[in-house]
Amino acid sequence: MNEIIITGIFICIATILGAVCTIAATFYTNKKDKERKILKEYVEEFADQLISYWKLEDMYADALSKYTSKKPKTQKEDMRDAIVEDGYTRPKQNNNEIEKRLKEIRKF
Repeated sequence: MNEIIITGIFICIATILGAVCTIAATFYTNKKDKERKILKEYVEEFADQLISYWKLEDMYADALSKYTSKKPKTQKEDMRDAIVEDGYTRPKQNNNEIEKRLKEIRKF
């Protein structure tokens, strides 16, 4: 009879430990999923902002070219050279590349 009670106690303890492990794993997974979702939203927002800045650059270059003898492409190149001289990274991607990557991100 004692063996049955001891076996029952071990089974009960094992069941409780299994439930605790399952709850902990589920909580951890849900937390990570929420963090990934938030990070994905941030990346999407940054990509949208980057696209807007590229379009803004196009508008400014077109406007400047009306008042100078330089073409819009030359205006952009000059400004990008100035950015590098200030110690920043030179923009290399264009709108199409960013929009393509943004579509890939939104698939996840």
